Amino acid sequence: MIVWESERKEPIAYKVAVAGDFLPGGGLIPRQGRSWSDMAKEVSSCFSDVAISFINLEGPLGTVQPSQPLGLGGNLCGAPEALGYLEPLRVSVIGFANNHIYDYGRDGLLLTKEIVQRHGMTGIGAGRTLKEVPETHVWKGPEEVRVGLWAAANVTSHPATRKRAGTEVATQKRAWEALREMRSQGATFTIALLYAGLEHTNYPDPSDLAVMHGIADTGFDLVAACHSHRMSGYTMRYGKEGGRPSFCFFGLGSLSSGVVYSSLEREGLVVVAGLNRKGSLERIETRPIFLDETGWGTAPDKETEEHLLKRFVRLSQEISQGSYARLFYKDASRGLIRRHCTDALVAFRAGGLSDVAQKFSRLRIKHIHRFLHSIRM
Repeated sequence: MIVWESERKEPIAYKVAVAGDFLPGGGLIPRQGRSWSDMAKEVSSCFSDVAISFINLEGPLGTVQPSQPLGLGGNLCGAPEALGYLEPLRVSVIGFANNHIYDYGRDGLLLTKEIVQRHGMTGIGAGRTLKEVPETHVWKGPEEVRVGLWAAANVTSHPATRKRAGTEVATQKRAWEALREMRSQGATFTIALLYAGLEHTNYPDPSDLAVMHGIADTGFDLVAACHSHRMSGYTMRYGKEGGRPSFCFFGLGSLSSGVVYSSLEREGLVVVAGLNRKGSLERIETRPIFLDETGWGTAPDKETEEHLLKRFVRLSQEISQGSYARLFYKDASRGLIRRHCTDALVAFRAGGLSDVAQKFSRLRIKHIHRFLHSIRM
């Protein structure tokens, strides 16, 4: 589905894809007699014409000892060979900025980076302090094409600070710094893949929407979010130099996942940017994917594709009209208190009162804000 097309009508020379969460932990296992690479064939048609792809790796690879008790968000660790799934999908850059990359501590992150590098890929989004320049990657394509990529999290239990290395944080300041770094390397088109949103809803948190719009307004061409494991809609914004538009996609869903709690978590999107030979944007399109009963991404049949695209259009309209906020708080209020109480009980069983205190210390203003909205409803 074509979302936007330039009036210039210049030929598209290269395409860049952005997809959501790849979660090889949690029980995602290739079918008997098939490899990870074999399983990618079921969704590879969505990536067959792209030059590179950019995805979020939900959790570390190849680690053994968790750094936090099981139950505090879970510990999601995947097998190193899982990266074989990404190679046929043209994935060359992987985002580490999420809530699970530090499940196995700094050693787990370093091992994951090493495994990713051995597969000829680049991982960005974790391992630096806020004193350092944001970790970015600029893909140098043929001719004048330079695509800048940045990964950051608005939801993480291990955020980077000025003194502590951690997950890159999604703030306007860091976005400006990342953009400046990428442009110094000649980036003609820039993408921010953010870990933002809330599980159990297809609508963005209004505060996350504001963060994403703010990052788009710094000058990013494409800002996309994953974390909710659900598909959401998009907005288009103007205001950059030359009147160029920027696009915010609020939920890409999952590429493939070993953890699926709802049928709505089987819906996903691949966003494809078409660039001309100078590296300028000519087209934005979306390609739906559908996770099968075991969590593997597939290219949907025509009927399912049309259904998913209709939902995408409706979600986009609700976001543009502003009605999404009421629907978000309605979804967020369902089972909110129960979920926090369950997490507290799991924390107590795992580590006593100290772990309960640690769990509630991570509650932020936005959690309290959601709670107040749930009371008013």
